[in-house]
Amino acid sequence: MPITNASPENILRYLHAAGTGTKEAMKSATSPRGILEWFVNFFTCGGVRRSNERWFREVIGKLTTSLLYVNKNAFFDGNKIFLEDVNGCTICLSCGAASENTDPMVIIEVNKNGKTVTDKVDSERFWNVCR
Repeated sequence: MPITNASPENILRYLHAAGTGTKEAMKSATSPRGILEWFVNFFTCGGVRRSNERWFREVIGKLTTSLLYVNKNAFFDGNKIFLEDVNGCTICLSCGAASENTDPMVIIEVNKNGKTVTDKVDSERFWNVCR
């Protein structure tokens, strides 16, 4: 299909849809923020694209191995789960304290070269996905 309106924005949209992109887009996708967005997407039932399949399998393998050593009760008691070298990043999963109105949240920290980004997902959803 030809690009009829070849503006830079439209070309980037086509490249993104085709699974390719600029060096900046690839750097953004592999940054701690990009890894965090992908990891949160995994636990919030986002779709898994073919381009993410390798990371998906890598994370599943590392998470499965980690869960052999940390069970749900130990996790809620303060044990952390570390996933090393996920595309050069370290992922730390920990359980935040519950408030009286909400369940505890799983805190996801992604660190690469001293830069850390953080997000949270619902703990029940996290454990349902991990089952």
